[in-house]
Amino acid sequence: MPSRIIIAVLTAALLAIGATSALADSGATKPPTQRQLTAIMKAFNAGNTSQTPASCVKVAISKSTPNIGALMVKSTKACQSAQTDTQALVYGNSQAWFTLAVSNTGQTKAPQCAALQQLIGVNAWQDLAGYVSVMGCQNID
Repeated sequence: MPSRIIIAVLTAALLAIGATSALADSGATKPPTQRQLTAIMKAFNAGNTSQTPASCVKVAISKSTPNIGALMVKSTKACQSAQTDTQALVYGNSQAWFTLAVSNTGQTKAPQCAALQQLIGVNAWQDLAGYVSVMGCQNID
């Protein structure tokens, strides 16, 4: 009898962990189309003296909210002249994309994170959890 209780408790714990990680890792993103990537890079590079090439960024679009995306500058040897350790949240439509927030790794403060989450919505926040966490934002539910 005690072994059945232990098995039931372990099963419940594993299910809870699986549900929690599924929520935290929902990371439902898709790559941008070429048109989206071009517009996102234009928005990201606007006003910068040094232009980051598209080959030096990883861009993801939220599947649940396809007008919200995230960008992360790769820190590879080929991209050393780019703005490394930089992430951005972007939003847009078929006409244009705009930079919503730009952050260096871990530099975003809690009030800014809360405002960003409210602005983009919980679904997009969950989809882009990997990006917003690198910005320094906790996965707020």
